[in-house]
Amino acid sequence: MIQVPIVVRPEWADRVAHLAGGVPLDPTESAQPVSRAHAGGLTLHARQKCGWIGVDLVALDDLRTDDAEALVSLTRPQVQPAALGIRSRHDLGLWWAATEAAVKAWQGGLPLLIGRFQIALMQSSGAFIRWKDKALPGLHLYPLAVRKGLVGILASDRAGGDVSIIAYPRHLS
Repeated sequence: MIQVPIVVRPEWADRVAHLAGGVPLDPTESAQPVSRAHAGGLTLHARQKCGWIGVDLVALDDLRTDDAEALVSLTRPQVQPAALGIRSRHDLGLWWAATEAAVKAWQGGLPLLIGRFQIALMQSSGAFIRWKDKALPGLHLYPLAVRKGLVGILASDRAGGDVSIIAYPRHLS
């Protein structure tokens, strides 16, 4: 598990631009791939020297266990949540964060990627990807520790090494 520091809101936070398709562009290093997520009053900001990267953050209080079937049906209409390892609200948050992080890394949007991959959970509180389409670049999933009540996942091809992840308050106090 990767421990994510919560820092003072950076002065550049409001200058993050977005490219076509909503992909964020870090004003401090425009050549590096960036991914961002928002939940629980925080912004999770990750960048990598090169390659594919995506992050997602889920506030567990925003989920109900009966949301599982609806969320799973977005990616696999005929699959039951338990078949993917989803047995609790925490599992659902982990599964959804992994799904969103992979989609952000591939920059294709969920509708374009439905049926091309599936996230499943492991008993060790991790997640893995089942590929159905070999055209998608390989990704590794890493659980993130941010703070209690939040579940985060980093999806990365590790091609660039040098991954930087921080969390900061989403809005000025």
